[in-house]
Amino acid sequence: MFNIALIDPIPQKDHRISKDTSGGYGTANDFGDTLVPKMLKKALKYSHDWPPLFAEYTLAVLKKKKF
Repeated sequence: MFNIALIDPIPQKDHRISKDTSGGYGTANDFGDTLVPKMLKKALKYSHDWPPLFAEYTLAVLKKKKF
């Protein structure tokens, strides 16, 4: 028996990066540096934060395969 660690490093950015949206390509929501885009980036970064779905899928497959 061995242990497997599923990690998702979070970059230090002022905008949100999601690997689970837009086809899983790791899109970033960087809208610009003026007042309204800065407010939008901050709102999205903290309100649309869900766990990494790719890690959940991987964990489910590993559990099913009894790893």
